[in-house]
Amino acid sequence: MLIRVVSDFDGVIPEDCFSDSTSLLEEIRRRTEGVPAGVLEEEIYKEFSFLLCLQCKQKYSANPLNLPLRGIIIPDVIGEPDDE
Repeated sequence: MLIRVVSDFDGVIPEDCFSDSTSLLEEIRRRTEGVPAGVLEEEIYKEFSFLLCLQCKQKYSANPLNLPLRGIIIPDVIGEPDDE
């Protein structure tokens, strides 16, 4: 199972910021100075790879974010897949 987590941009880019790209890049450089590249990368993209048995894959896929299910119970064993 491969999981990719990508963050979306959650800010606002002012219209005039493209008129002076040098100052924009300098501001980004200033704000990220001393922060390891791996930490910056994880803010945008993270990839996980897991090898799961069929039952664990089915349980994980049924509720991948482990959200409260309000009384719904995911059984320990989920039915066998159809032989198609």
